Amino acid sequence: HPLIIWQGRVIRESEADLIIHDWKEHVPDDLKPFTTFQIEVRDLDPERRYNTYLVLLDALQEAGVPVCLQVVDPDPDYTYPLRYVEKLLDRYDCIRVVQAVENRTEFYSQVPEAADLSTPPDLSYMVKLIRLAAAHGLPTSMQHQALRWLHIGTDELARELRETLATYHAYVLPANEHIGNQHFPRQTSVWGFWMGDVVDNWGVEPQTWWWENAHFIRPGVFGLSPKNWMEVYPKGIYRPMILQAAMLGATVYGFEPNWDLFEYNRPDVWYEDILPTLREVIHRGLIGSKEEVLAKTKLAYQVPMSKSIADFHRISRDMDWIADEGLLARAAYGVYARGVQHELIPNRNRAFFIPILPLNAKPSAVERFEKVIGPGACNSIEEYEQLIAKLYPEPDREPAYVQQVGRFLHVMQTHENLYEAQDFSIKVPIAVRNVEVKRANADTIELKWPPVAGAKGYQVCRWVDSRVKPEDVPIGSSWARWEILTEVSGPQTSLNLSGDAILGVRAKTGETEDLQGTVNFLDCLVFDMTCSRIVEIVEIRADSATAASRPRQFVDNRPKTQEWFDLGVGLPESHRAVADEVKAALRAFISAYEKEDISALAKFYSDEYRDPNGYDRDYALRAWLWWFQRTQFPYCTATIHEWDTSNYERDGLVRMKLIGFWRGILMWDEPWGYDGCARIPRHETCDVWWTWKKTDQGWRILTTDPACPNFGEMLWNSRDHTYPTKMDDFRDGPKMW
Repeated sequence: HPLIIWQGRVIRESEADLIIHDWKEHVPDDLKPFTTFQIEVRDLDPERRYNTYLVLLDALQEAGVPVCLQVVDPDPDYTYPLRYVEKLLDRYDCIRVVQAVENRTEFYSQVPEAADLSTPPDLSYMVKLIRLAAAHGLPTSMQHQALRWLHIGTDELARELRETLATYHAYVLPANEHIGNQHFPRQTSVWGFWMGDVVDNWGVEPQTWWWENAHFIRPGVFGLSPKNWMEVYPKGIYRPMILQAAMLGATVYGFEPNWDLFEYNRPDVWYEDILPTLREVIHRGLIGSKEEVLAKTKLAYQVPMSKSIADFHRISRDMDWIADEGLLARAAYGVYARGVQHELIPNRNRAFFIPILPLNAKPSAVERFEKVIGPGACNSIEEYEQLIAKLYPEPDREPAYVQQVGRFLHVMQTHENLYEAQDFSIKVPIAVRNVEVKRANADTIELKWPPVAGAKGYQVCRWVDSRVKPEDVPIGSSWARWEILTEVSGPQTSLNLSGDAILGVRAKTGETEDLQGTVNFLDCLVFDMTCSRIVEIVEIRADSATAASRPRQFVDNRPKTQEWFDLGVGLPESHRAVADEVKAALRAFISAYEKEDISALAKFYSDEYRDPNGYDRDYALRAWLWWFQRTQFPYCTATIHEWDTSNYERDGLVRMKLIGFWRGILMWDEPWGYDGCARIPRHETCDVWWTWKKTDQGWRILTTDPACPNFGEMLWNSRDHTYPTKMDDFRDGPKMW
């Protein structure tokens, strides 16, 4: 019985009618028992905020709308005083969940025995909120970004909160918020509280902010999202987020932003992505049980106590490949062109997923795993690969991601932002074929099919989604679009029906047949290993006397492969060979950057280099050196958006418009990974024209426009966090996007 939390539209008292309308008109009856609407009033005056809540909640309670009351968000100024929260909980029984999201959890102190002295206010509030909600019989939902759940699991100063989660295990709902490029350590650290028997439930918050935050414009195109990104992101992005969580046993599903829901900004996303996938998860029973998930999980990772950022670094060295080396994570999940993808679907599937168990995982839970390791168990990716191979003898199945949990077999394409046809070969229950229809009279038809080996019964299904045809949806991703008309048991292979319909038949059998296929961008197929897929359909019409089934053939017109590094815009065919030389130079330049090799970088700059500000080669190299001194683990995500080779024949010049994010992890005295990823450029569009000149030594950089690197943008990243960050507060500085 999962919990669904829709992000509500309510921010003012006048908008209660909107959420009531959504509840009555847009939430289907079959999802209403699982649904709550999250509301939050953002007002710094607590009394005025309380009075607004009274108006809202009076209306919602009268309308019977179940509410998730959000009282904490990323801005600590809006943390709602507990005395007001208590007054609302005492007054309204329409409040079913209390919610706190994105608050800071990373704190360290050099004071000996710091955890015995105090709990940081942010965490202390959470402890009291959980106790207050539980006293009213309500759960507290907590969604976090970055590695905040990992910090809760390991940090010394999070001890009281960690213990409170265990004490109120039935009343806390930890969730992974899908945003940012640290998905695997974030997902598995939330999951680890459940796998370690600290909490009874866990969940996720799928959201399209993940797509925008990853700088995806469309498949294979990277850069700053267009202003209308809410209209252009692909439908289907929610499906892998939902299905991966269900496979791992998640029972809480929150959704934001609200404009993705119902019939507002993107009705196609609601009707063709979120709604059918949720229905499939709930009604088909896709959520993995603890026993089913444990059967897949041989290896676990348990964190020790972290009293300092240095302690936490030992964990991130294994688990985080963005702000650190991520040795174990790379061995288990793989990385495709670091920074290009936020790695939602693993590129390797041998090790399934590795739960990151918190400090207070129950000993009885820890003992269930075949092997439990901690920081520094191995010193390289290769050593971790060898460890994994001993526990999981079956090699990786590439290129598609294939996993079976319980009776459900999942097949997913691994590139979350690229077209690529990936092969898979599996065994699935034998399908029903050669279905025949004969009309007995004006009102009745007889449906027949040949028996299937080992079948204990059959399901006769009707296609019910008028928005798409069965041929438009890959087999394995359309379950919720079929309605089961009737089920027959035993050897019966015929049925009398009435009315027009598109029909298909499933067999309940454990006998299997081979299936070879491909998955492409965002494809997520699910096969029930006890019930066959529908591979043939038969269409019944009033004017037809007989009909025979035809293969349900999905025609995939998507590109089979895709180049993401170079879009090829503006490049004449006659200059492709030249462009390849320049691209090779750029790749070598990026490689030198990622190795922090200033001497290698120097070789790519022409002695004539000048940027638009008049600074020369030495300035650029000094800027890069400062960047390397200030940051660590640098990496670059770059795409060539446009070429200009018009001056190549005359001057030997080639210009490229590069969207390149030159990134590094800042080394400041703040919790590891907390706003630590810095990048240049910082101007509004983040595109830079790089001009290359061919010399006897090879291709050399002649200029960058706007200047890249430049200290103005680099020093922006080193500002104090108390410095204003709104454009109006520093008009002469680099513009934030």
